Amino acid sequence: IRHYLSMRDQGVVIRNYQVVHLSSASIRSSHIQLACATGRDLVEVKALLASWRVFGIVRRFADSCRLLSAHYCPLFPDLRLRAIRENVSTDAEVSDREALERSRIELGPDTFDRLMAANCLDLELYDYAQRLFADAFARVPGLSMAPSLHVDHLSAN
Repeated sequence: IRHYLSMRDQGVVIRNYQVVHLSSASIRSSHIQLACATGRDLVEVKALLASWRVFGIVRRFADSCRLLSAHYCPLFPDLRLRAIRENVSTDAEVSDREALERSRIELGPDTFDRLMAANCLDLELYDYAQRLFADAFARVPGLSMAPSLHVDHLSAN
């Protein structure tokens, strides 16, 4: 992580990755490794997410399957989405905050703070996406998120 944070031309994989790849930032640059997201890109991606009726969140994968099923099964009656945990690096019961605290300990506070700063747009996007996700759940009668996985806001905004 320290290596990639120190490199300007290889760091897109750990610098606002989601905002870069969901916005026009990825095509605006001469090379994807040089792509850099801006606040305008974040606004663009937030509008994109808001335009989608439903979407999933990896850290809420089982809930994502349930929400997507509720939305798409009327159109595709044979659709069966279910969560299977394979090749995962974090415990499903660990909150976002706890996972971040574990990373802070593993990386050390300086590197962790640099990584968080390099991903401030992604963190704001994640916070926004979680709110939209929770709102989508609330609109489906009889559907509720798993108790241990309710929205855990990360950004300072």
